[in-house]
Amino acid sequence: MSLPQSLSEMQNGSENVSRSLVGGILITGMDELNVLQIARLYYRLCSFDQAVPLLLSGLEKAKQHKNWNEYGEIIALLMRIWAERLEFDTVTTYLAELESLKAVEAPSRLSYALGVLSSYRGQGEEADRQFSLAVQNAKNSHDKGYGLFGMTHCRVQRGELAESMATIELLQGTEFQEFPDLVVATLILEAVIHRKQKRYDRALDCLARSQMHCQKESNVYMALNTLFGLASIYVEMKEIQKAKEHLNLLNQLVSAKDLTHLSQQVQKKRDELAEIESSGNEIRLVEGPERLLFTPDGEKVDLKKQFVLVNLLKLLGEKGDQGVTKEEMVIRLWREDYHPLRHDNKVHATILRLRKLIEPDLKAPQFILNSPDGYQLNPKITFTVQGGVT
Repeated sequence: MSLPQSLSEMQNGSENVSRSLVGGILITGMDELNVLQIARLYYRLCSFDQAVPLLLSGLEKAKQHKNWNEYGEIIALLMRIWAERLEFDTVTTYLAELESLKAVEAPSRLSYALGVLSSYRGQGEEADRQFSLAVQNAKNSHDKGYGLFGMTHCRVQRGELAESMATIELLQGTEFQEFPDLVVATLILEAVIHRKQKRYDRALDCLARSQMHCQKESNVYMALNTLFGLASIYVEMKEIQKAKEHLNLLNQLVSAKDLTHLSQQVQKKRDELAEIESSGNEIRLVEGPERLLFTPDGEKVDLKKQFVLVNLLKLLGEKGDQGVTKEEMVIRLWREDYHPLRHDNKVHATILRLRKLIEPDLKAPQFILNSPDGYQLNPKITFTVQGGVT
């Protein structure tokens, strides 16, 4: 079963669960614990509009009855939802209320939610501090695992990949395997590490396993994050069609209201993909103190000291689909009279050096083509120079 199919089934399941809950448990009344359990189910299904009223009602009841443990757990889930919605003002209001209720001891899950919120706001140090508090305040393996996961996420953001993998291995131990959401979150984070190390096969394997867990647990939230992980890999691998399919699907499925942060991340990836597509038929040379070449695949190459290659590019761009003969190359690049026995190997070697910089496959050149007596740029390629003249 494909991930899009599983997401469709999960969303149908979400509607069925909602009807079941409304038709059954909700009309019979429930205590705060039931409110929390049901709201957590709604959260997994990304049905935040159903979860928030339940949680706010449960929060008031917990405060009236001075059930501070339930109060803390409920507000922690609310904070998690408001973090996804990037509702910073709402968070500030309820944090002020929480501070005024001296009797409430901040639970580990609240510290974790605040860590996520800080991470979304780009406040790395504060996120790390909150996740550390989540570990310190943890009273069970579940909360400890999530705190460790948050700390590891911060390390990945800082580029501490080796240290992060060590904690990933810890989180994949038996102590934490009974928590499906944490298992999936850890797989997704491991895929990020492999992607940053360009180990794409390993990253895709992690997300394939994440997908199976999401299908088994009917976890829409994690399924969407898995889909985003796949899209990010395909964008980086320049697999345009796969990346486009995954991002278009995410654009349809991710609610900009509820999953605001993820929605923004999807849009950034779509913009990144559009830039890659637009540059797919252009070779761009930027002259100046840092002479840079931008290849059709979006790679950036330093050509600061590669004067011959720069001049060769300009010559190919100048001639366009007419092509450049080997004789013209020798005259223009080395200012010598052309002699095949003396110059052909030099010409071939220079073309090979340039192809190594821009061609994805040297055995099947796409951008610098052979012409009857020399070479030419692919007519579909546009060559531009910034700060110089073609």
